[in-house]
Amino acid sequence: MKAGEIAAVLPAVFRDILPNDPTLAALLDISEALQDPVELRLADLSLVFNALVTDDRFAPMLAGWVDLVWLYADDDAELETAAQAWSDSGIPAGRLRLLIGAAHTLSQERGTARGLVRFLEIATGVTGFGVDDALGPDTPFHLRVRVPAAAASQVTLIERIVNAEKPAYVTWEAVPA
Repeated sequence: MKAGEIAAVLPAVFRDILPNDPTLAALLDISEALQDPVELRLADLSLVFNALVTDDRFAPMLAGWVDLVWLYADDDAELETAAQAWSDSGIPAGRLRLLIGAAHTLSQERGTARGLVRFLEIATGVTGFGVDDALGPDTPFHLRVRVPAAAASQVTLIERIVNAEKPAYVTWEAVPA
């Protein structure tokens, strides 16, 4: 908002003295300058909500909007605590951004072997995961998750993802791929 636009909404008594009052003119200039960051941010507001380009400080909030805070924080965590938990979790910003961007598709594929593999690959940055649905007639509700050697160091994250994404009635175990 420009100084002239601000002046136009001032009461008439202020508008009348504006041409002769350098203090009021300076205040209008300051008001205009204070609006600049807001107007610049609003002009590119879509970039704020784009997970791939948003500020790192905003990514945890976007993760909360698409129900991904459970990846790095407890369900009852405050937003500030969740943001700190994310920075402590070791999940790189790029991985979190990719998960936020893929959240819609991952949600549609939830509970499927394909969805679980895709989630694990995006979250860890490692390909080669596999899921065997049933091991035999005696264990129809058991999954065997094949974990590539390159992802072995991320076992805590893998456990969190599998426990959240598998069907509730299914047990599972991790085995080397």
